Amino acid sequence: MALGAAVLTACSDDDYKDWVNPQSTTPGAVVTFGDGSVTAVNTIDFRLLDTTYVKVCEITAPTASNESYSPAYSITLSTADNLIEAATFDISEEGYMLASDLQGYLESSYGKRPVERQLEASLSVWEANDAASVKLTSQPFAIKAIPQAPDIETRYYLTGNFNDWNNNDTTYVLTNGGGDVYENSVFSCTFQIPADKVETVTNDGIQFKVTPISGVGGDWSECLGAADAEGKFNYHNVGGNFSFPYDATAKFFKVSFDMLDQTWESKTLSFAEYFYEIGNESGWSTSHTLRVTKDEDGNPTGIYKGYYYLDGEFKFKPNADNWDNDLENNGGYTLDENGAGNCPAPATSGMYEITLDLTTMTYSLTTIEKVGLIGDFNSWGGDVELTYDATSGSYKTTGVELAKGGVKFRANADWVINWGGTGTTAGDVTTVEGMTQDGANISLAAGTYDIELTLSYDGNHKAVFTQTAAGAAWSDFIYYAGNSNGWDASANPLALKGVGTYQGFYYIDGEFKIVDGAWYGDGGEGKLSGDGGNIASVAAGFYQMDVDMSAYTYTVTPLTVSIVGSATGDPEWGTDFDMTFNTATKVWEYTGALKAGEFKFRANKQWAISWGGAALDALTSNGGANLSIAADGTYKITFAPNCDDKGVATIEAQ
Repeated sequence: MALGAAVLTACSDDDYKDWVNPQSTTPGAVVTFGDGSVTAVNTIDFRLLDTTYVKVCEITAPTASNESYSPAYSITLSTADNLIEAATFDISEEGYMLASDLQGYLESSYGKRPVERQLEASLSVWEANDAASVKLTSQPFAIKAIPQAPDIETRYYLTGNFNDWNNNDTTYVLTNGGGDVYENSVFSCTFQIPADKVETVTNDGIQFKVTPISGVGGDWSECLGAADAEGKFNYHNVGGNFSFPYDATAKFFKVSFDMLDQTWESKTLSFAEYFYEIGNESGWSTSHTLRVTKDEDGNPTGIYKGYYYLDGEFKFKPNADNWDNDLENNGGYTLDENGAGNCPAPATSGMYEITLDLTTMTYSLTTIEKVGLIGDFNSWGGDVELTYDATSGSYKTTGVELAKGGVKFRANADWVINWGGTGTTAGDVTTVEGMTQDGANISLAAGTYDIELTLSYDGNHKAVFTQTAAGAAWSDFIYYAGNSNGWDASANPLALKGVGTYQGFYYIDGEFKIVDGAWYGDGGEGKLSGDGGNIASVAAGFYQMDVDMSAYTYTVTPLTVSIVGSATGDPEWGTDFDMTFNTATKVWEYTGALKAGEFKFRANKQWAISWGGAALDALTSNGGANLSIAADGTYKITFAPNCDDKGVATIEAQ
């Protein structure tokens, strides 16, 4: 091939320029190289190679201008879109370079995904003797190659003796947290052994294979199998079952597979009581405690929760006083002991419910937008909002008038996150320590209070109620008296619900009055008056009665009652069985088929008002326990709501 436009430069001239215009070629094409040539080879598939050197081109050497010159070849690699900097490597005059050099540059440019990639390449040769040297550079040509990596699927499943080797079962899922499988090739699954399989795994050990998502449903051909070498595995269902001993003292087991390295490991997990968050919010100086949650049997679940103010990046760690085995962010909300760095700062600084799940190595943040107080003082409707004080790290409010009764704290005006507990009173101060999620109502005397709540973790939240003024001495009950109960001033109580507010549920048929020691009658327009006449009759029926003795007002609202719950046959609690009011006995009645399960009574087929309780003769509204039916059958159920703690029900099998 003709020399063409080749330029020879002396080694003293540092300002040489390549002699061709940049352009690439397809594999198999021939480009000029001085008066020689370079021919690109076909696609290089590293998955099929197991050699130290790889041939990337055919070289016809250019002719040196001096026979005493000895050539030294190099190859420069780059990408068309400049993903990384160009790099130069040694290459032999036969066109061979180190396979590790090419594979490394390929992976650095495009990652390890085994798809065909293209690199731009050019050859250079220095022709030198003891006196001088010249350089020749070829036209650019293309190298196409496929990285040496298996085809990794997005999800895998454990199939073994703990699920009857059911290849359709997707319960035991191995995931990498959802990231790129070639960037994060480690897939893990944390699982428990079902109770009915404990004997099997005790005798035989935990045995399984790994089914890719493409093989679910009976295709075993692409399963992973255990290799002969310890801790290694094979693709394409080559090898035996994976196995490790069952440890009866462990609650959870974790298996991890690195799909690129073809290694695996198993661990038995026991979860400590506490884990810790640390971050920018404290200048990385304070370990904030997260506490493990427990299942119904009191066993640690591996899920930890705490409530703290976040302001910047953070991490998790198992020890309060050191960084050993800390967890780092591994993309998204996933974690790893060898992750990429700190967990990123939340979008806004503020209080969060922090949930750490060590069974999946993930975390989540729930924004605590506001914290409020709710209770008997406001008929458990609406929240008195507390304000976060960054200096003290607590929520505060002042001058809240409370009725005698119970209160709780809750987040975001919802019952999903709420805290309660039992307090101790010394003088004007009631302190509630060790508050928990779904804890008991906090009992307080009537009065005006300054309130401070400090959140941390379940069993450690603390509230302080400081009474600044005594409350009015409201009666625990007032009474409805009227035509329907023979004007009995003590038969039908209304219970204290808030600051002077009362509620009850009764049948009205004719005129009536309200009795609170004195008799209160019609003051006009929903008002009560101590010297008023009888309150005019409403249409005969069953009513919710609300009375405010601080404002001397009343309302009566008609309602119906129904049964709802799994006992109706609807496990979602969405089906109501209507009850019928018996005007003679003054109770609601239902007779019909019920399933073994739980139920409650509720008003108007809505959850605004519902009734339950531990005892059938002391049912209460909104907060009472579920009632139960022991066995399928036909039952007669009666119910008189009356007022809080005085509702009465009967359940009789027919």
